[in-house]
Amino acid sequence: MCLFAGIGETEANNTMTTYGYACSTSEADSMQALGIPTKNIFIEKQADMDFDRPVYHSLLKKLEPNDLIYIKSLNALGRNQKEIQQQWRILTKEYAVDIAVLDQPLVDTRQHKELLGAN
Repeated sequence: MCLFAGIGETEANNTMTTYGYACSTSEADSMQALGIPTKNIFIEKQADMDFDRPVYHSLLKKLEPNDLIYIKSLNALGRNQKEIQQQWRILTKEYAVDIAVLDQPLVDTRQHKELLGAN
């Protein structure tokens, strides 16, 4: 079971939303500890091997440039290295969002823009 969570923050004329994506209840608890309210947690009812996750795709539809996504680990983005890299590029390049990885604090595109990757 994977979970999504989101809270909004308004800055001037610009809205930025912070999301959390977790694949277990304990990970969801860590997202709540970041201040994401329970009412904004979306449960992924299936975790297919081919990354066909309806809630993930719903999240993609909500993303705006400069939004932030917290994930517990890189494995939350895919089942293998290729899939993880593909989703990372989609999120950081196509959607222009930041990603922070909780179990690897140095993997945070807000602090390390070089993590946005090439092409």
